[in-house]
Amino acid sequence: MYDYPEFGEVLGGYYLRSLVPTAAVADGKVGVLTVEDTTHPAARMLGSTWPLNEEFYEFGRTVWDASWPTENISQVGRLPILMPFSRDRVHVLLSLDTDRTDLSDLPNVPKGDYPQAWTRTFGRGRTFYTALGHRDDIWAHDAVFRAHVTGGIRWALGLEN
Repeated sequence: MYDYPEFGEVLGGYYLRSLVPTAAVADGKVGVLTVEDTTHPAARMLGSTWPLNEEFYEFGRTVWDASWPTENISQVGRLPILMPFSRDRVHVLLSLDTDRTDLSDLPNVPKGDYPQAWTRTFGRGRTFYTALGHRDDIWAHDAVFRAHVTGGIRWALGLEN
């Protein structure tokens, strides 16, 4: 739905690329997430940080421009970024802590701001987004991860604030 502008508005941004490749996840590379809202139903079970073996995302911060056709294109699908990600439009719950995460074997990942989960109100609705959950075992065996997702769903349904 990248070519449907309302998709980006409702979601809050567009996927640009994976920061930690699948091979690093398979090798057990652990990232550290900063919990930015420890009271939200999707994050209150996490404490102030959450170490996690996961694939992390970067979201496009600049809109695609025809004069730079290979820039600001999603890694998967080669789709243009139609709306820049901005913290001004979303309430960030989790972000990758690039100071506490070993990025030494990922030279193309500069230290920076990489939100991984957020909420957004849009019209009369609520959106919960998490970039997490790529591994089958995390869904099957990680009660904390499932509580994160369940808390986000409950918030989006208006069952918790």
